[in-house]
Order: sequence, then C-alpha cells, then structure tokens
Amino acid sequence: MNTENNDLNNQRIETSEILIEKNSIQFNRTTLQISSIAQISLHTPPSKSMTKPVIAFILFLFLIKSLTIVSILGLVISGAIIYQIKKANDSRGEDMYIHLNSGNRYIIACADPQFANYIREVIEYCINNTNNERIVINMDQCDISNSPIMFGNNNGVEYGN
Repeated sequence: MNTENNDLNNQRIETSEILIEKNSIQFNRTTLQISSIAQISLHTPPSKSMTKPVIAFILFLFLIKSLTIVSILGLVISGAIIYQIKKANDSRGEDMYIHLNSGNRYIIACADPQFANYIREVIEYCINNTNNERIVINMDQCDISNSPIMFGNNNGVEYGN
C-alpha cells in the first residue's frame, strides 16, 4: 500500500496490517513507541460534494429539447458521476488519528467504523497495561489476533434473576 504525506506533521497511512508488540506499534515502514502516543481519536472522513454534477445534470435536463444527443450523453455522464460520488460517500469508513507527543499525527484509514473503534480500544489497553503478546491487526479482513480485549457478545455481563 502507499503512504501520502499531507505535510511533515500529518501522514496518511494505508496499511493492510498493524503489529503491536511490547511497547511498539508497527505498520508499513513506521514503528511508533506506544508511550509516545498522546491521543487516539476516530473521525469520519469528509464527504465529497455532489454540487457540480447535480448542476450539470439539471442543466442537461433543461437542454434536452434543443440538444438531444448532447443532453442525453451529458445526463448519462453526470448521472454516473453522481452515482460514483454517492457510492464513495456511503463507504467512507473511519479514520483513526494517532497524535504523538512530538506533535506529529498519523492517520490510518479503516473501512469498518466499528473495527476502527476496536483497534482504538486495543491500543488504549496497550497504553494502560503491560503487553507481552504480539497482537496482529489485519486491516483487510477486520481481524485482530491475540487481542487482550474480548469483543462481541462473549464479554457481556447478564443482570437479573
């Protein structure tokens, strides 16, 4: 996968695997010391604007009587663009921001918002506790092996009779 630098203090990371071992987090070609993490937060990426394709669609709709072939072609193209933007906006996922004490920030994209929250909880646990296990987070398959935290219905507490 690739790494895009937005600037020197913000690095957007796309990775298929995150490793947490003892006091370090490793992804791509980067290793972070857990004790250097100041904050972890989750944010939904901003949605893409559909204003221009919608205006073009309406414009081609009004021109359909005078320029039929061009208007139909324009309606199809602008409709396809609107569909693609809608599809991209619906599958935005969640971005996990890892803020370091140095002021640097790493942004890791996660397709599943619930899984992003699980990752945040595991890292938070590792910050607050001693971790001797090698935790492997598979971003593509939304799987965490050797997690110190149980997820799902297995960790619930039942109250009552």
